[in-house]
Amino acid sequence: MSTATQEVLDGIRAEVATLLCGQQVSAIEPDTLIREILDSMLFVGLLVRVEKHFSIEISDQAIYENAIVSFGDLADCICAQQLVVADNQANPG
Repeated sequence: MSTATQEVLDGIRAEVATLLCGQQVSAIEPDTLIREILDSMLFVGLLVRVEKHFSIEISDQAIYENAIVSFGDLADCICAQQLVVADNQANPG
């Protein structure tokens, strides 16, 4: 796992801990299934929080097309979105 992906996963862990009122979330690994930790409503809340945390937007289409089922999938999606944002900022218009 790259350093960038590890940093994103750490950010996800922090946001999940906030959603779960500080419960220990260190057990969240890239292959941990999201549904093992969060129900669908909390997952939506997590998406809102990570979009704000990482200053990105994750479309519903991206979630379904990328089959985001694990926290590693979510971290990969966030990293990809960060690259898109960086590219758009470097090459506006």
